[in-house]
Amino acid sequence: MKGIVIAAGKGSRLGRFTITTPKPLVKVQEKCFFDNTVENLRALGVNEIATVVGYKKNQFKVFKDITFFENNDWENNNILQSLFYARDFMDDDLIIVYGDIWFEEKSFRNIYTSTGDFVIAVDKDWEDYYQGRTDHPISEAENVIYDDNLHAIQIGKHISPSEGGKQCIGEFMGLIKISRNIIKDIVSEFENIESDIRSTDSFQNAKMFKDAYLTDFIQYLINKGYEINCCINSKGWYEVDTEQDLENLRINLQKG
Repeated sequence: MKGIVIAAGKGSRLGRFTITTPKPLVKVQEKCFFDNTVENLRALGVNEIATVVGYKKNQFKVFKDITFFENNDWENNNILQSLFYARDFMDDDLIIVYGDIWFEEKSFRNIYTSTGDFVIAVDKDWEDYYQGRTDHPISEAENVIYDDNLHAIQIGKHISPSEGGKQCIGEFMGLIKISRNIIKDIVSEFENIESDIRSTDSFQNAKMFKDAYLTDFIQYLINKGYEINCCINSKGWYEVDTEQDLENLRINLQKG
């Protein structure tokens, strides 16, 4: 199994912390987000690790035994485009992870042991994280609606379950596993979109394809009939978008 860490962006909402440092390299306590992610992957035995870098990319070069892919257009595109700069690395079972999220080891173990060809990590207790989070409202959550069989029905922002249906809602955690059985198909799906539309054309919920999120691509796959399984978690991660988020994470880690 391989791992890809998406770490090309700046993280401008972290203000002073990312003026000179890429967001994944911002220190939380003794280590940064990237340290924590790589440690979690290696604890599972995932030693073939790649990362997509962009903003102040040279600062990542201190990390050893990492394959680097460069998104030199990071200022003009988004996380979906970043991921597929590493398409040449996608030839085996694969864990994909956002480089600016703090994960506990249990989140990686849960998805590592999950079944299915395309699995996304979903937090069922996501709403608790938004208490007192005034700088990042709950409306910004990337949610997942899933059925009793834990199959994703819809993913993205500003969605809700249908009335009267047996549907559940959680939050996408920025953590994915794709099996070698379909990884070539997934790459082909992206390349087909890339060849069929312009970067400035709309795509799913994105006004322009170049600005699309990974969740836009996952919804595209759902619409095409791919089975997207949900690995259900209860907490075990922390999304940091603002200075308030970073301070809250540091406080929570000090509390244990």
